[in-house]
Amino acid sequence: MPQCGLAPGFISIAAYDLCQQFDSLQSVRLRVGALPQYPVNRLKYNLTWSTNGLVNEYCNPCDAIVDGKRTQVLPMEGLEHFMADGIDYEAFNTSGGLSALAEVLDGKWVPWIIKRYVIRDIGI
Repeated sequence: MPQCGLAPGFISIAAYDLCQQFDSLQSVRLRVGALPQYPVNRLKYNLTWSTNGLVNEYCNPCDAIVDGKRTQVLPMEGLEHFMADGIDYEAFNTSGGLSALAEVLDGKWVPWIIKRYVIRDIGI
């Protein structure tokens, strides 16, 4: 059954439910990634699904809600830095995680972009 994993799937359901608890929202950002508790490789990333799917997420346009309208943004844009447990990571746009939620939210909230975490110095 499609769209029943972490993203898309759980994250969309949880985010939608949480957003319903507010009268108005200026911004909502979803972030999902495979950050291992003890990173052991240069990417500090744990690949737990299809490599082909991951490559597609980094190459295909990303669904988003920007200024209240459904649109597409470029993958690997919107770079953000963050730290978790003292380890420096990066987040950026990737495709696929928002899925049907973009249709549900079209015209309702600004902006809504799915991002996945990866680390700095990925070398792409």
